[in-house]
Amino acid sequence: MMSSALQERTASRGKQKSGTTAPGDYAYISGLTKALELRLLDQARMNRLLEAEDADDISRILLESAYPPGSNPEDMLRDEATNLFIWLRKHMPDDSYVDALLTFHDGHNLKLVLKKLLMIWVAAKDDQTLAEQTMLRDQSAPQAGEENGFDSLPDFGAADGIPPPGEILPLVQMPAQVEPARLYHLVAEHRLPELPDWIGQTASEAIRHYMHRYDLGEIDLFIDQRTWQQAHKLAGLTENEFFQNWLRCRTDLVNLDLLLRTRLLRSGQRTLERALISGGRISAQEVQLLYSESEEAVKAFYANTPYAELADLGRQYSKPGQAARFGRVVDNLLMDQLRTARWVVSGPEVPLAWVLARLAEIKNIRIILTCLRNGLPRSMAQDLIRDGYLLWR
Repeated sequence: MMSSALQERTASRGKQKSGTTAPGDYAYISGLTKALELRLLDQARMNRLLEAEDADDISRILLESAYPPGSNPEDMLRDEATNLFIWLRKHMPDDSYVDALLTFHDGHNLKLVLKKLLMIWVAAKDDQTLAEQTMLRDQSAPQAGEENGFDSLPDFGAADGIPPPGEILPLVQMPAQVEPARLYHLVAEHRLPELPDWIGQTASEAIRHYMHRYDLGEIDLFIDQRTWQQAHKLAGLTENEFFQNWLRCRTDLVNLDLLLRTRLLRSGQRTLERALISGGRISAQEVQLLYSESEEAVKAFYANTPYAELADLGRQYSKPGQAARFGRVVDNLLMDQLRTARWVVSGPEVPLAWVLARLAEIKNIRIILTCLRNGLPRSMAQDLIRDGYLLWR
């Protein structure tokens, strides 16, 4: 599905940056990263952020911490997040690490694109036409493993041509493998073969799934599955246990959250089964079977895993503030995984941990900004702040 020129460029890059890169190739970037780690916010600056009176105060503190200049804190945080991936792409000998991380950006952007285009298409149809098409498609629903071509995609242009992406652009995540405006037009114009294989195939199949139910939730479910599948595939190419374990941990945590939420909402075991992600330490099948078990059984199942504290929180999951507390514990568990890189002298673990730690720091700053913007007490922001990478600071 890639153009021949893009395939050649990708193949050439792969030869230069293989998943079996020698440890010595990371000596320079590891040394550079150790110096960059000192840019992470120490406790004194974090306290100043919590005490900030307005956005200007936060901007000044960010500038002191080597964040790029900007007209407001949000712009500074967005630019820093983008710069982190650009830096990682530039210095990492193996591109698979960055590609795996950016997979989630492309998946998010593809959801935005498909939902906008499909809403445009639906708006151009009358109710009777949609009902007739739904009946026909229900009689020929796609089967697992069925080939998915591009010949039956909706006409997104309608009579007035393809509208611009407009309001979705401020919501995209960058950087991405495919620039969002280009992604929008390639999908809208049925030029899916020009996209990277996994994105084009995912777009085609997600549209076909939607066309059988006319439920935008199908877009989220399908793209999430394919995005995680692609991320795990790329992580496997690195042959790096640190990175693969971090991704497995993320997968387990997402699945545990899905388990608790579907049980709380009584969504049904089938809903949970369709949402669960493969690739974690705990199989999706094992998590699915817990749906109909008691709270004690769920707690006992997770008791001997790193996620025991979260399973215990499941008892209060429906109470006010508990979902936010759950999210904090999730991020702290992921940070525990990252801190194992502190004992690595040279290797991909060092720059990866720095980038992911800086992204976690950005999340903390956004929590503070949200509380400040909404006039919430500082104590609430303090309770939601995640642990930092360098505990000694």
